[in-house]
Amino acid sequence: MNIHEAVDRLEYLIAHSRQIPLTRTVVIDQEEALACIDDLRLSLPDEIKQARWTLQEQQRLLSEAQSEAARTVSKAGERAQTMIGQHELVRRAEKQAEAMLREAGTKAEETRRAADRYAWDVMQSLEGQLMRTIATVKKGVESLRPAAAKPVKEVERCGPYNGLLMALPKTRYAHARQGERRAHLAIKRTQLVECSQCHQPKRPHAICRNCGYYDGREVIKTD
Repeated sequence: MNIHEAVDRLEYLIAHSRQIPLTRTVVIDQEEALACIDDLRLSLPDEIKQARWTLQEQQRLLSEAQSEAARTVSKAGERAQTMIGQHELVRRAEKQAEAMLREAGTKAEETRRAADRYAWDVMQSLEGQLMRTIATVKKGVESLRPAAAKPVKEVERCGPYNGLLMALPKTRYAHARQGERRAHLAIKRTQLVECSQCHQPKRPHAICRNCGYYDGREVIKTD
């Protein structure tokens, strides 16, 4: 019998007991009432145990739920911190990349301007040199250009020229002067030195054809 049945039995006993007239007092069978109380006393510990177990189970589930919630919150916080750190790293990387791109663009622009200035200076210098060269060439051409031919005058017909005046060269050079200009074409005598190995004459800075040595080392083998 559980506690509910014991309570229902005690209630039935009180409701069906004999009532004293003109009062609200009833006469209850003592033995039966004590039996109901004993049943209540016997049933009460099981109910209390059940209630205690229910309370403990509730507390355990609540503790587990709180622990799980704390772990979830901790994981969420860690993940949020990680995401914030990653976002911060990404933002820093983006800022560094933008700064590097700006610096690279600035350096490239400076390099381009420096290259343009250098090319401009070189072209200006080259233009000046070319102008001076052209002026020198023009002067040379003017100096080498033959004099304008004078009109041929008909004179008396005499000699083998049939009476015509012959043109003479502008400048006449002597044969000795022509030889001086061609002095570098003269044949020079070959200088010979003594070989340090076989003591035979040989050309300087060349391998000895007699022994095959050069600078104290055998370079080629000779028969």
